[in-house]
Amino acid sequence: GYLRERGGPLGPADPRSATERCLAASGWVHLGEWTLASAAPAAGEASLLEHFRRAAELDPASCAAWHNLAMVHFDHVRCTCWRSEDELGEHHRHHPDPGATDTEERVVAALECLFRCISLRPSSSPTGHTQQDILTLLTLAFEHGETEGAAAALSRGLADTPAETWLAVVPQVIARLGSESERVRTFVLSLLSTLAERHPQGLVYPLTVAATSPLRAQATGAAHVLAHLRRGRDVLVEQAQLVAAELVRASCLWSEAWIDGLETASKAFYTEGDDAGCVRALLPLHEALERGAQTPAEGAFVREFGGALDAARAELRQWQESGERAHLHSAWALYMGLFRAVSPRQAALTSLDLASVSPRLLGATALELAVPGTYEPQAPLVTISGFRPRLSVIASKQRPRRVMLAGDDGREYSFLLKGREDLRQDERVM
Repeated sequence: GYLRERGGPLGPADPRSATERCLAASGWVHLGEWTLASAAPAAGEASLLEHFRRAAELDPASCAAWHNLAMVHFDHVRCTCWRSEDELGEHHRHHPDPGATDTEERVVAALECLFRCISLRPSSSPTGHTQQDILTLLTLAFEHGETEGAAAALSRGLADTPAETWLAVVPQVIARLGSESERVRTFVLSLLSTLAERHPQGLVYPLTVAATSPLRAQATGAAHVLAHLRRGRDVLVEQAQLVAAELVRASCLWSEAWIDGLETASKAFYTEGDDAGCVRALLPLHEALERGAQTPAEGAFVREFGGALDAARAELRQWQESGERAHLHSAWALYMGLFRAVSPRQAALTSLDLASVSPRLLGATALELAVPGTYEPQAPLVTISGFRPRLSVIASKQRPRRVMLAGDDGREYSFLLKGREDLRQDERVM
């Protein structure tokens, strides 16, 4: 009864007070949520749209109204577009979908509602609801951002949304630098460039890691944003690159890399009979060796095993020229000597001296670079004062390291380096 009396559309000279309008808007939201919970979404979509639109009109500051309205549009898009090709059938593969225009309109409507909802919530203290809205928006952007209407909505929304809103989803955004859609790549580059300009400490480290990605498009995009960031923050970028590279170096010694590579190559050679796969697994290790040792630990490895590995590399070259498997057998006789010597030492390893495995990291003091994972736009910046001289090696299959560093706030910070896994799965490599 109250909604019939006080919840109608706004008129040119509406007599209702702000409190009455907010109360009516809340009623429409609750009615929509009740409808959503008690009926099939497709059957009640028109009612849901009406309920949540009324709520947003009566109270434009209602996050709940805009969120629910966005989700009705999003669910419509998902149900329409996320069907498999088998369900669509042969006819739909070769003929335009008459509902495509409607779908684009619903994508644009969902984006506009999500941007409105995100802008109403305080970016300085994001909630779980904010995170959900941002991730839903990114899903729409990445799946449908190639359309003209969606691209325009994204451009307008970015201009009106605080940059710090996106800091929590930087890894997801960076992952889309390799999108096949030019408009999606443009959106991602624009967003990352804006973030890097306004929050360089929050972007420099994940961008530095992404710039080393084996995915060419992602690496190129990250390098492009880093080049833009360098214009006024060259020292910061240099420090991030040094720290990232040296943490990777310390997280996996040459001896460990060779053990892993030999296990992979051995499976290819002896189990699968894949000679080419065996050689592919070994060549990057030899190439690193040929670039030369850069630390005392690498120098010691070269002194002990360099001669045998050079001889094994010569056998690989002979195989590449002749294809005779005997050369690979000769190489494996040399590789097994390294494997038998290194394996017991690796199992007994409990700590490492940073002076041996990464003297450059030990010498990195009083940096401009923030302690990874501590950057908050509204909080005092905590930068790296230095790294502790010993790394602990944790006894597990992957043998991760625990590194300790000091912040300029006087506190110590502990991080786990997982160097023998895919370092790029985590935007901090830690």
